[in-house]
Amino acid sequence: MTISLDSMVLTQDLGTRRTSVPIDSVRTGTLRTDLTGRSRDATLEVAILRTICRDIMSGMPHPFSLEVVLDQITSLSGCAGDPSTLLRPGAEWEVVRLGAAEETVEPRPTLRFDFSEGRISGNASCNRYHAAFELTGEGLSLTTPPAVTRMACPEPIAAQEARFLSLIEGLRGFDITPEGLLLIASDGQLLLAP
Repeated sequence: MTISLDSMVLTQDLGTRRTSVPIDSVRTGTLRTDLTGRSRDATLEVAILRTICRDIMSGMPHPFSLEVVLDQITSLSGCAGDPSTLLRPGAEWEVVRLGAAEETVEPRPTLRFDFSEGRISGNASCNRYHAAFELTGEGLSLTTPPAVTRMACPEPIAAQEARFLSLIEGLRGFDITPEGLLLIASDGQLLLAP
């Protein structure tokens, strides 16, 4: 589904069937936007819901759910929007939990996503770090190991930093929960950053 300012295009059957209609009406509410479009050959009704939608194949979260009705008969649903917006590019996330239940101590690790440079960076607890990352339809991963400054760190900060760096190196995906950003590592460990 592609939506522009004045039209909607529904592509089906691996691109072999396209339905294109001009947008006739738009109703915008707090939690949803409804679009209706008609052409000589088809009618499309689209609801864009402002709720997190997870792709059923990859689990990738998207910022919107989409419901489409074609000719008042065929009903389709799916995810919409750019997943990168959920990572709040440029904002700094503070990590409050490593693993399933291990609370972090001050100074907590931080992370920031810079999509223009394809880089994740922050404070690992004591040292600064940065690494290249990639966000695809399948997940979120680092494409280079984290580069880290080399200041001596007191315990328990040094152990927290080592654990954090180990977890982000195995980064495989993310989700958005009511508590905040959940980063998923290959060993199943989780980072939570509100």
